Amino acid sequence: MNNNPPLPEIETILKKLIDNILETSKSFWRWKDGTCIFCETNKGPNDEPIQKHTFFEEIIDNPIIIQVCFSIGDIKKKCSDKVRNFKEMWEDDRKKHLFDNKNKLAVEKIVDKNPTTTYLELKMSYYK
Repeated sequence: MNNNPPLPEIETILKKLIDNILETSKSFWRWKDGTCIFCETNKGPNDEPIQKHTFFEEIIDNPIIIQVCFSIGDIKKKCSDKVRNFKEMWEDDRKKHLFDNKNKLAVEKIVDKNPTTTYLELKMSYYK
């Protein structure tokens, strides 16, 4: 059973994060200058109120927000590259046989005896 999300799914989620940073600014309505009253709304096709005056235009042009979005993109790329490299290393290591069958049987016999940690440390100290 694999509980880890696949890399494309992680990349999609990070892309949505970048988009949401910008898109959420559309829900912050502007106030009239010098008041705490929202700017007037326009009517949509089904008479629903549409707020045209939001902070979206300022947010999308803000150099700090632009830098944050690029930084998240760089982090996403570095993360993807590291995951791919680690996955390739893991797959390469899985192809290698660490023990021959004789040594594997010997290790399984030791594990079946359920030895104490002290016993294992004592035995491993011979291999230093």
